[in-house]
Amino acid sequence: MGIEIVRSTAGIMGVAVSDLVRDDLAWYLFDTAAGRAGLTRAFLLVLLLAVLGWQSQRAERPFPIRRVTLLAGVALVSLAWNGHAASGEGVSGTVRLVAGMAHLLAAGGWIGAIFALLILFVRHGKPAAGEGLHMLWRALHTFSRPGTVFVGVLVVTGILHYGDLVGWSIAPLFHSRHGNLMLLKLALFAAMLGLAALHRWWLVPRLERDIHTGAPSHSAQHLRLSVTIEATIALLILVSVAVLGTLSPHG
Repeated sequence: MGIEIVRSTAGIMGVAVSDLVRDDLAWYLFDTAAGRAGLTRAFLLVLLLAVLGWQSQRAERPFPIRRVTLLAGVALVSLAWNGHAASGEGVSGTVRLVAGMAHLLAAGGWIGAIFALLILFVRHGKPAAGEGLHMLWRALHTFSRPGTVFVGVLVVTGILHYGDLVGWSIAPLFHSRHGNLMLLKLALFAAMLGLAALHRWWLVPRLERDIHTGAPSHSAQHLRLSVTIEATIALLILVSVAVLGTLSPHG
């Protein structure tokens, strides 16, 4: 990403990419906010890999969830300096940056939880009863409140970002490639919301009821399929976000 920005900058300035030297890259990495954020992110990700590697050698110890969450969260937040969120100054610029950081954290928390649940289903989703099934219910039930917070933050910050980026008109959604792709992203997000509502208000309570009554249950299989679909949609949203970053909001 950093190299591409340097190349883009060079193109704007009329400098051939082949003429770039180490000083250009050094300027980007050390003299720009996006470059410094990229270096910080790289350091944190290397540290995160080291922590995970250390943990894999000591599986008997409790998983360092707080340490991993902190490192991953700060690395994720650093992406805010690579986009529109870091383009302002003063109070409005600070609000824009904070909103961008909150959006990243909420998205990361939601998507991370989905894939964590998917791993649990792979490990414990086959038995129709027992401790594995109870573990699944407990994880799903525990995530319901944070999941609601994540959705609320995503909706509010997403609206603020859209209004700040293209104004408060919906017309750009229908008259540009950026807008069309944004509509697709919103449709995918709505599908994820629908699945989340299905989990919270129907499938998870049904699983709890089956656990308490001791009745044979297919709820875990239904939830596993639903979470798999939700994870697939989340990946499609990430792809759409990556493409959106290459398009002009007004083109």
